[in-house]
Amino acid sequence: MAAQLVWTPVDVVTQRLMVANGADARYVNGVDMFRKIVRNDGVRGLYRGFRISILTNVPSNAVWWASYSVAQRLVWGGVG
Repeated sequence: MAAQLVWTPVDVVTQRLMVANGADARYVNGVDMFRKIVRNDGVRGLYRGFRISILTNVPSNAVWWASYSVAQRLVWGGVG
């Protein structure tokens, strides 16, 4: 979850940069876009999609850690 706090704003900015059209050059670069998002939408604008990213990452991480635990027991179970 801590990673999502950092990467969600980065994703929002990069996705908007990808969608921004060359003819519609409202943004000079990523920093300019970041500032305009904060000015227009507030900090909350940087976290659009945060909830859904958490809802998709939590089950994924749970499966990963459970699989990792099982693999550790299988690999290291016969040792020692």
